[in-house]
Amino acid sequence: MKPLRIALLGTSHVHLADHLAALDRPGLSRAAGLPQADAVILGGSPADRERLLAEMTDVHLPVLAEKPLARSADATAALLRRWQGHLTTAMFLRCSPVFAALRHAVAAGTLGDIAAVHADFSHPGWWDGVFTGAAAWMGDEEQAPGGALADLAVHLLDVLLWIRPDWPLTVCAADRTRSARAGPVVAGSALLRWGPALVTLHTGWTSRPGGLRVAMDGSHGRAVVDRGELTLVNGSSGPRTVHRGPAPAAADAVHAFVGELRGAGSVLPRAADILRCAELADRLIGPDD
Repeated sequence: MKPLRIALLGTSHVHLADHLAALDRPGLSRAAGLPQADAVILGGSPADRERLLAEMTDVHLPVLAEKPLARSADATAALLRRWQGHLTTAMFLRCSPVFAALRHAVAAGTLGDIAAVHADFSHPGWWDGVFTGAAAWMGDEEQAPGGALADLAVHLLDVLLWIRPDWPLTVCAADRTRSARAGPVVAGSALLRWGPALVTLHTGWTSRPGGLRVAMDGSHGRAVVDRGELTLVNGSSGPRTVHRGPAPAAADAVHAFVGELRGAGSVLPRAADILRCAELADRLIGPDD
């Protein structure tokens, strides 16, 4: 099998170490530059990605971009219109086996009529000084609008759209917590409507220990994703663990991207998914109440 040479551009991203670790596998190598590359992983800030993609429109290499692709839905739409090659974003929740198992349970009707979803995706990065140095752009709303709310909520929005593509997803309300007056958004919550269900979500950089937990309540029972475990609960047979494995991780998107390049099935988002998430993120980022 011919080794794949992948260039890394925009190295100020917090997931750079995950990208490098994912490329440290047989059959993969880091390309020294675009002329030597078979594909590109694009990190940096959303502002960096807007600039770099605009400069790369004649390159025609497959690109895995960190999320969000750009700083607004309008900027996202403009990039997608100009880009002629294969372009996707690193929405790693949809690449994880635990969410694939949840998607299967929903499609099979295991939960019955879904009434409510409660989702929490958070970590203590603000307290731990993650967003300093090269990653300080994450606290700059000019470069990365929405702070912690948009940063983590886009993953939850994307995975809901992937689980049921036929269900509309709309933002009803959102609220944000800032580190200080006019400081960056370090946590936030939102209420959404997803098909027949109400969704409450919380994301933040100020939760210790934090984690990832998604609960879906339906007429037949409840599904709970807690890190890498999916448990189904109903009133008659009690809890049943359907999947247990590693928690979703940023490297999952790189593995899925490499799989696509080698002809495996496609799971990463395409243009319509990317743009829909950007439109929803714009609603989350709106002015403080």
